Amino acid sequence: MKKGKVLIVINSFNDRESYLYQGNRLKEELKNLNIDVDIKKTSELFIYIDGDHINNDEIKKYDLVIFNDKDTLISRMIEKSGVRVKNSSKAIEACDNKFLTHLLLSENGIKMPITFPSLLCYSKDRGIDEKYIEKIEKTIVFPCVFKLNYGSLGANVYLIEDHKMLLEYIEKYKDQSFLIQEYIKESSGTDIRVIVLNNKVIASMLRKNEKDFRSNIGHGGIGYKYEINEKIEEIALKVTKILGLDYCGIDILIKNGEYLICEVNSNAFFQEIEKVSEVNVAKLYAQFISAII
Repeated sequence: MKKGKVLIVINSFNDRESYLYQGNRLKEELKNLNIDVDIKKTSELFIYIDGDHINNDEIKKYDLVIFNDKDTLISRMIEKSGVRVKNSSKAIEACDNKFLTHLLLSENGIKMPITFPSLLCYSKDRGIDEKYIEKIEKTIVFPCVFKLNYGSLGANVYLIEDHKMLLEYIEKYKDQSFLIQEYIKESSGTDIRVIVLNNKVIASMLRKNEKDFRSNIGHGGIGYKYEINEKIEEIALKVTKILGLDYCGIDILIKNGEYLICEVNSNAFFQEIEKVSEVNVAKLYAQFISAII
C-alpha cells in the first residue's frame, strides 16, 4: 500500500544534468519508501489566480510538494491552496536574495563579510553617485566582490580589481539588484559546504578551486572530504533556524580563524557532496519527507 503522494517541482528552463540529478535521486529514494512521486516543471502546474481564488485542482491531490526551484510566487500559490511545501516560499525567498540573506543573519549575530547594498535605480540614464562609491572604497579595499543578488552556481559573481572596474560594473548593472562585498583573500577559491536537513548537519565537504576565486563545482571547484568542528556545526544550525529552512547548503569562509557565512542555498545540489562524503543525502531527505507526510 502506497504511503502518500509527493510532487517534486523543478524549474522549466534548467536542463543541466547536475540539476536534474537532484529530482531524479529524490524520486528514486522516495519510491523505495513506497511513496508515489511525480516530477513536474513549473510550466506543467498551470496554476493561476481565477477571480477570488487560486485555480490549483491538480496540486491538491498531493500530500506534499518538494519545491526544487526558486520561483517563490508559484510556491506561495501552492501553499495558499493548502498543500505543504518544503522548503517554504518564505525560506526560499530569504536565500534567493543574497543581500536579504545577509540582512536577516546580521540581526542575529552571524558573522559575514562586509557587504554593501545596491541603490534602487529606475533608469539607466541616471548617473552614479560617486560619493557613495568613495565611502565604500574607504571601508573595503580592492579587490572586492560584486554579485547580482539573484543567481546560482557562481553566475554573475565578479572579482573587482580597482575603482575603474567597480564603476564599470555598477554602470552595467545599476538597474538591477546587486551587492558589493569584502574579498576574503584567505578563502580565495575555497569554502566549506555544509548540508543541513531537519536541523541536523548530515554532510560536509571542502571545496577548492585552483583556477578561480569562486569555489563552485560548476566553475572548476573540486570537493574533498571534510569533517566539521562543533563551532561550524553550531553556526550552520543557527543559520538554518534563522532562515526557516528544512534543507539547505551553507557556504562558509575563513578569515583570521573566524568563520564567515558566504551564501545559503535553499536548493543546494548534492551530487558532489554525496560522492565526496559518502553520505546518501537523497535517502536521508526522502526519509525526512516520509516521516512528515
